[in-house]
Amino acid sequence: NITCQSSKDVLKYESAGARALFLPPGANPNAFSPLPLPRDIPVSFIGQCYGARPQGINWLRSQGIQIQVFGKGWPSGELAFSDIIAIYSRSMVNLGFGFLLDSFQTGLKGRDFEVPLMGGLYLTTYNHDLADCFIIGEEIDCYRNETELRSKLYYYMEHPDIALKIGAAGRNRCLRDHTWTNRFKTILN
Repeated sequence: NITCQSSKDVLKYESAGARALFLPPGANPNAFSPLPLPRDIPVSFIGQCYGARPQGINWLRSQGIQIQVFGKGWPSGELAFSDIIAIYSRSMVNLGFGFLLDSFQTGLKGRDFEVPLMGGLYLTTYNHDLADCFIIGEEIDCYRNETELRSKLYYYMEHPDIALKIGAAGRNRCLRDHTWTNRFKTILN
């Protein structure tokens, strides 16, 4: 028996005769729970500074997007877990870069479930597996290119009520379907 984080891998293993199960990461609601803080950071990104990320951040800033970045390789440096939770709680939009390393291949990550569980809007690179886990535009949102990313960020900055509504729906979806308890039940069943 094999668990896969990509639906494409399931077919690959099944064709080799294995019993495969698509099982994306989950999130722990005891660890990833929003703090009662004002959402005073319009856009944030938490993650390492590598690959295309610095160019993407610089491009967003050149487009007038006030994005705050945190993590290893950025001026903030690495953060304590409590600081990460506070930043997610304070952010209206939490930006994700879904590319794996320096490629243009996307893959599911823990943050794809941890960030929505925090209740702010999660805006990340489109990934067909992620679209199978959430209703895009209602529970999280995705972009396919720079133009779409810029357009969506402008829209959500002008409509924070919609960003918060999507963020709340994403949290509810995670609590219902995407906790580690759900994942373990799926394996055991």
